Amino acid sequence: MKNKLLTDAALIAGLLLLSAAVFFALPKGGEGREVCVTLDGEEFATLNLYDDAVVDIGGRCTLTVKNGEASVTEAVCRDGICLRHRPIKRAGESIVCLPSRVTVKITGGTDFVI
Repeated sequence: MKNKLLTDAALIAGLLLLSAAVFFALPKGGEGREVCVTLDGEEFATLNLYDDAVVDIGGRCTLTVKNGEASVTEAVCRDGICLRHRPIKRAGESIVCLPSRVTVKITGGTDFVI
């Protein structure tokens, strides 16, 4: 019985080490190159992530692209979740404003994000 518990503990420890190694070895989302904005499910704009810009998105939100990061800086929605979202810069990251039906997504890099 004691030998079985030791074997089980060793197996669990080995699986934990293996999963940690895989987690750190897999690539995260790489640096993105473009900011894709959709409004009401339709493509609204595609911007270069490295060209600073301030864009009004249909009078519902204001997107600011600066220093290789994108963030929503103004919004008409009541909850303001999109305003509190940290700036995004890696491929696959997104900011979504459900009340305004606006999506901002970073593309152009490795879209593999854990």
